[in-house]
Amino acid sequence: MMDPGTRERMDTLVSRGIAYRQRYEFIDDLKWPDRARIAVNFTADFDAMLFRRILNEPALQLAKGEFGGRVGIWRLIELFDSHAIRATIFTPGRICELYPQALRQAVAGDHELADHMWEHRFHARQLSKLTTSKKRWRRSLQFVASPFLVLEVATRTAC
Repeated sequence: MMDPGTRERMDTLVSRGIAYRQRYEFIDDLKWPDRARIAVNFTADFDAMLFRRILNEPALQLAKGEFGGRVGIWRLIELFDSHAIRATIFTPGRICELYPQALRQAVAGDHELADHMWEHRFHARQLSKLTTSKKRWRRSLQFVASPFLVLEVATRTAC
């Protein structure tokens, strides 16, 4: 027997679970190709050293972030490609300018590029700069991905 407080908490959790389940449409007879039982979405967040610059880290710490652009992204692309996995790579527009060859390789491998702001320097009080940031991002992405289709995700208001 549960005490009244525990029963109330349990009832609340159950009602929230039921409400959560009702948000989705379940397809009873869904069949995945090759009898697969689940679907998995692979994503990578390719920021390189941009976030470290915001933290005003010393030069040697910034160099650690450069590994992502010089080595890490290439290894991820090779890993995904070797297993015929198509991934979504979220990247700031500035990375398109700094590492265009890596992103071109990702697009050539049929991976998807997605917007991840311009340079991680956006703050809510700078809303007037949002339009400029989006234009710069689109221009950079067109430089990398054109003529491939690119997904644009809503720009975040904070990092």
